[in-house]
Amino acid sequence: MKVSIKGVNISVGCDRNSDTADWDNEFIAFSSERNIFLLRPETDDSAAQIESVNYFTHDQSCINTVKYVKNGKNYLVSGSCFGSVVVWKIVGNNIFPKYLLHKNGCCVLDVDDAKTPKLLIDEKMSFSVLRVAGLCLPDRNLFFVIACFDEAKSSNLRVWKAGCSSENFAFQLCACTLFETCSLYSCDLTPYNDGILVATGHTDWMIRIHFLPYDGEFQNTVLVLSSHKDWIESLHFSTVQDSSTFYLATGSLDKTIKVWKFYTTQQQSENDAEEGLFFKISTLLLFFDENEKCYVINDATLVNHEQAVYGVRWCPGDNKKLVSCSVDKSVIIWKYDMQLNCWCEEKVLGEVGGQAAGFYGIMFSPDGQSVMAHSFDGSLHCWKCDQGNWKSVIMPSGHARRVRDVDWDSRGQYIVSCGNDKTTRLFGWWKRKGKKTTFHELSRAQVHGYEMACLSVTRRGELVSGGEEKVLRVFNAPTSFVELLSSVCEVERFLENEDRLVAGDRAVMPALGLSNISISDDNDDKYNINFKNGTVFLA
Repeated sequence: MKVSIKGVNISVGCDRNSDTADWDNEFIAFSSERNIFLLRPETDDSAAQIESVNYFTHDQSCINTVKYVKNGKNYLVSGSCFGSVVVWKIVGNNIFPKYLLHKNGCCVLDVDDAKTPKLLIDEKMSFSVLRVAGLCLPDRNLFFVIACFDEAKSSNLRVWKAGCSSENFAFQLCACTLFETCSLYSCDLTPYNDGILVATGHTDWMIRIHFLPYDGEFQNTVLVLSSHKDWIESLHFSTVQDSSTFYLATGSLDKTIKVWKFYTTQQQSENDAEEGLFFKISTLLLFFDENEKCYVINDATLVNHEQAVYGVRWCPGDNKKLVSCSVDKSVIIWKYDMQLNCWCEEKVLGEVGGQAAGFYGIMFSPDGQSVMAHSFDGSLHCWKCDQGNWKSVIMPSGHARRVRDVDWDSRGQYIVSCGNDKTTRLFGWWKRKGKKTTFHELSRAQVHGYEMACLSVTRRGELVSGGEEKVLRVFNAPTSFVELLSSVCEVERFLENEDRLVAGDRAVMPALGLSNISISDDNDDKYNINFKNGTVFLA
């Protein structure tokens, strides 16, 4: 008898770093430890599902950042903690490593097996890659990749350039700029006239602008923008550009967002006529011809986040709209009001409650109708605009770090797992009428203060878990979880009367505790203070 085995679901969380997820074309790409995943967004009849996964073979080579290549929808760039910069190619529903960039240029990577490709790292670096970005210019047959490297006592920016007229690109390292007094924490690039502009954000609160002509040498730090009061964590050039105006948005740990406007000499005379409207900060000394210069001004300062801003992105096709995220658990969509002549909040999104430490990254969908953020606990949050109303979209979730142990329910109706992200999670089948049955995280049974090491489902509605502090804890399912499992997974209720008295109606996590507290409707008043200082687990 032949037995066939196939994968039906992948449950995983995003890394706890900035720029570890990106959205372009039909896939959301994100990293987790050594893996890169492709996620297809939600459709009418199915929830969002992970389509593909690729991985590094080196056990310690964790991926730090992932970015789609601008104007190159089938290419991704990633950077790892061992200093490797890899260009990936998407073919159908699969992703393959294509080029490994290094100090001498690049090497073309061979794929051993089309189904399970492996990436061989031939050079162990003593530094890591914090940020990457890529740009493809099909009309000029050029391909650019930039990366921010962090070493023990310094950091550097590297730029690779390749011609993309043939099937295989011949990348060459064309610039390596060393920064000894500050570290690089963000970067982006954009085409401008006869070259590309590269913007880098630093820990000395400065934004540095560099220029690389298409046929010339790299010009390091042609302009320094200083307005922030803390590290520059994120920056992004606008996607809509004409020959005279474009924008740069920057987010900082000082809780503010700056909008920088780049414009030419012709617009300078028009701006001077509007008294008090613009204040010229500094001049970008790039002379493209005798009659034209490029100027930069601080066009706006956006203030409403209560904590550090970790991500800013422009809306594709609209340089009057951008989105930002912060560790204060909020996502803000900003829009420029032409009548008021200022930036205003169009919508504030986010999450309420829980123990997550906010959002680490944000992005628009290619059509600009959806936004997605990834948070500290590895979860992906997506909202879609439907006739002016923003609605939450169901996304897959899982552990943000390595999974240490898993166990099935005695009847195979749900599975429980624990991992190094200090959580214990329960997964089961979500059955919906008229729609495809999918596998989802249904409950987070335990949020711990130590990394989890083991667990076991001893009987229906009961599990035992152990953490690195060498303590075993026994958990009973509360009534609210049993009702959820019964309605979502169509599982029969399995709590007897005596079990209900032990488990309670729901559970609460004290603010400074490591164990859930069982509560019931009869003693709600006793734990009112815990509702304010802790997290209530309804499932």
